[in-house]
Amino acid sequence: MSTRLVILDFDGTFTDSEAEGAPFAERYPTLLAEALGMAATTFAPQFALGLQDVAARSPELGWHMNGVDAAPADADPYIRCSMAAHCAFDRMGIQTDPAARGKLLADAYQAAYKHSAIVFRPGAREALQALLDRGLAVVVVTNSSTAHVQHKIAQLGLRPETPVEVFGNAMKFWVDPAPVGDARFDALPDRETSSHLRRPVWLRRNRYFARIAELLGQHGADTAQLAVCGDIYELDLALPAAMGAKVALMRRDNTYDFEVDLIGRAGDRGKVLTDLLQLNDWL
Repeated sequence: MSTRLVILDFDGTFTDSEAEGAPFAERYPTLLAEALGMAATTFAPQFALGLQDVAARSPELGWHMNGVDAAPADADPYIRCSMAAHCAFDRMGIQTDPAARGKLLADAYQAAYKHSAIVFRPGAREALQALLDRGLAVVVVTNSSTAHVQHKIAQLGLRPETPVEVFGNAMKFWVDPAPVGDARFDALPDRETSSHLRRPVWLRRNRYFARIAELLGQHGADTAQLAVCGDIYELDLALPAAMGAKVALMRRDNTYDFEVDLIGRAGDRGKVLTDLLQLNDWL
């Protein structure tokens, strides 16, 4: 069945998240130290050890959200820094109250994120314009804010007659297995496993599903007519793959074997991309 709706992640998929996140990663530990009332030179070595922990333990170490591991701890600079801070706090025995720790990290994230750069992957404009020129419904669904991603897309210089709809704050990391009254979700298994990963990959991400279901209805498509492209398998692709959609994984420098393995299980519905221009050819 032909593709009718294309859902795209943006940060890390059409952009180079490592290059974009470098200024964030430089500023983040300093902001945490300030919030802790600690000298930056005192906190920096502990944060560096946290980064070492994350690098050594990911992908088994996951980004812990709503009681489960939602993505690899080292998947991108933003998740990496957050998890490094957790490791540093645990090592130092500080910020033990989960709510207070969460607020501290969220506040530092928001402050540091303002320093992030905009660095597109090669071929980003050409790849996105090619999809739009085919008359496909192309929608960006992202964990980032809507305004932030709209600003980035504006820098691409797409033709004004081919706008891209953006839905931010998708909370793809939020796992909740409770039934939602929709058989497409309620019939899903709660997890999948790979021989390359000891922990499970959680599938029932209800906030992300709600956005996908809304878009399918809006564009009169079913899951067999849906294609999704993203750079982090667990966040972007695990749920739509389980629903029966086509899924394309845009490789990162640190794409994990389990991600490639699970994409491969989709057969003809799955593709690993090394170049954004391959996306239009695949579809």
